Amino acid sequence: SALHISYCYNMKDISAMYAPGGIIGSIEVNNSVIDIFACYNEGDITATLYSGGIAGDIHCKGGTSELKIHSCANAGTITSAEHCGGILSYVRNNTTLNAEKILISDCLNTHSLHLDVCGIRMILRRPLKFRITKMISLH
Repeated sequence: SALHISYCYNMKDISAMYAPGGIIGSIEVNNSVIDIFACYNEGDITATLYSGGIAGDIHCKGGTSELKIHSCANAGTITSAEHCGGILSYVRNNTTLNAEKILISDCLNTHSLHLDVCGIRMILRRPLKFRITKMISLH
């Protein structure tokens, strides 16, 4: 099975205790595909834990889970007491995934991140390889 989200746009500010995102908040997939394409957030995203411009928390379970975030952009301010990212805040897995299984490409972050730890947080129970290509952050 697969979840394909494309050409979505968020203009509203979002605030939550755990893992808000401009397009996806928190999601768990088991042997499935998440494909986020050409999505844009301009709302401010605020959380106590794990806030992301496009996605807050993605939990990949099963050996065939895939995550693709491509051609997406964030123009909102991302604020969190712990862990935030302009595109993705937090991704974790329960199994070994190959480099082809997680891809973040052609994405843009144009606004600021407010917290102590920025970027993409990875919690890995087994080794994980991933690719980030053509990622631009202007702040």
